[in-house]
Amino acid sequence: MSRESWTWNGLIVGLIVVALASLGSALVASSLRGQDEVGGAPPVLGKVGDFDLIAQDGARLRRSDLRGTIWIADFIFTRCAGPCPIMTSRMRLMQAYLDPEVRLVSFTVDPEYDTPEVLTRYAENYGADLEQWSFVTGDRDQIVRFSVDSLKLDVGDQDAANQIPHSPKYVLVDRRGRIRGYYTATDDEKLAQLRIDVKTILEESAGLIPLYMLPTVNACLNGLAALLILTGFVLIRKKRVTGHRVAMVSAFVTSSLFLVSYVYYHIYEGGTPFPGSGWIRPVYFTILISHVILAIALVPMVLVTLYHATRGQFDRHRRIARWTFPIWLYISVTGVIIYWLLYVVYDAA
Repeated sequence: MSRESWTWNGLIVGLIVVALASLGSALVASSLRGQDEVGGAPPVLGKVGDFDLIAQDGARLRRSDLRGTIWIADFIFTRCAGPCPIMTSRMRLMQAYLDPEVRLVSFTVDPEYDTPEVLTRYAENYGADLEQWSFVTGDRDQIVRFSVDSLKLDVGDQDAANQIPHSPKYVLVDRRGRIRGYYTATDDEKLAQLRIDVKTILEESAGLIPLYMLPTVNACLNGLAALLILTGFVLIRKKRVTGHRVAMVSAFVTSSLFLVSYVYYHIYEGGTPFPGSGWIRPVYFTILISHVILAIALVPMVLVTLYHATRGQFDRHRRIARWTFPIWLYISVTGVIIYWLLYVVYDAA
């Protein structure tokens, strides 16, 4: 075997070892994280559903606008003679001591009266920093459904003073849109626990790349892999063998990084249901199923293709590369399409 072949063999083996080591590290980190959550982090109590409402500045506020953000929600109304003044005052205190990264969101249960202008005046009366704290109005039925069906709050019955029923609790939501705790506004011990839980969630969310960004990172890796595969194809057609090798090894590294990132994300996040309906649903699942099946088949195909190249067995390399190339390109391109449909068009994050 030539010196050049030994060099390429060593490079490919080294890259495979790095990829496997990274994947193993992700699995170990997942196991350790699971132990940490049992040991003290607030439990996961549910997942927040979607909403499409209006903030005090007149802009739309949707669940997707809070993606990747830790936030605390409550339900109040400006004419409230019950717990609302206490809830808003204590939320104002939270704003003073919580990390600025944490968002506060107050939903009105009296949207007919609490217009964006009314909510703005109310916020100013309490000294709210509207960069961090949003006051939200909109369709009453949607707000009630969001409170009861999504956040699982018990609103109680309308009282003798003809007050609008609503929960006196704060709801803590993490970066992944999961409910992590309920805290009664008038209970000092509960509010102390809220402060601890926010700190814990901030720490568990810390990382080089936030978890919520990994689908975008994965789509970029797939797109880059597709460009490198096409570049390698063009170069070999022009008999530029060294450039072809560089492009294809780079594509292999990029796809390996994607695999590690993909597994890491789904260990933590699980599956993401596709929310689309109608004709797009069978289209999406046709792309997804073919993508997954071919991706499983591709792994040994890529390794065998690279093996023959590093051994100088170019006839065998070309025979299998005729199949590896279109499948690898299809998987990389459809990976971007799946991301676009799931996270951009239908906003399933």
